[in-house]
Amino acid sequence: MEKNAQPEAQSGMTYPHTICPAVTRRVHCPGPDTIRLWTIQPPHIWNALQEQGWLLVDPNHSEFADHRDDFPDAYEWMRVQMAQRIPGYAGYYPWWAYQHFLDLRFYRWHTAPHGQRLMRLELAVPEKQVILSAYGAWHSVLGGEYLPEAVAWEDAEQELNAWQEARTHQNLNRDERDPRCDPWKTQMQASWERIFDVEARRPTETIQATFECLKLAEVVKVTEFTSMPECRRYP
Repeated sequence: MEKNAQPEAQSGMTYPHTICPAVTRRVHCPGPDTIRLWTIQPPHIWNALQEQGWLLVDPNHSEFADHRDDFPDAYEWMRVQMAQRIPGYAGYYPWWAYQHFLDLRFYRWHTAPHGQRLMRLELAVPEKQVILSAYGAWHSVLGGEYLPEAVAWEDAEQELNAWQEARTHQNLNRDERDPRCDPWKTQMQASWERIFDVEARRPTETIQATFECLKLAEVVKVTEFTSMPECRRYP
């Protein structure tokens, strides 16, 4: 074990012989004007990052392409948003991370199939290179649905139902070839920008982050761990 590598402290956790403790090592100190983020990646990403120093998302890699192909419009929409909000954005697909600590007491059991080695990267990315958004609200973009302005669940449901009823009242469907759909589609897509109102949604939602380039110099810590099946979770 390296000098700066330490098993992760997990109070209240006991390890049967089949569970390998997570090992964390510090890589770099965080720079000024950065946002602390966490992401879980497969070992080949960490290995390539150490070799090259920086990585862009490979749109043809199966681990990414499967998600992009399921939601092509949503991913393209996010690229447009990044172009509008990130100085110098070059148009690559984003890396995804979270603004909250990814505690392995949960994520070890809910991230990947049993026995897979994974890397949790703690990042410090310059604020100007990151877009924060609400994870739950992002699903309105993924599903191609109107995103209510209201945050409270009951109010949001009423607003969404009212919007859908007004649209249905005009006998409109999702056929984008129908020119009457244009104003409703415009309203829907405009509503998606509410995912970036993170302060309003932070109390009830997870905050996610997108950025274009994953850089070794911005990795603060790396933790290697093994995924476990939910049925083997110990208190």
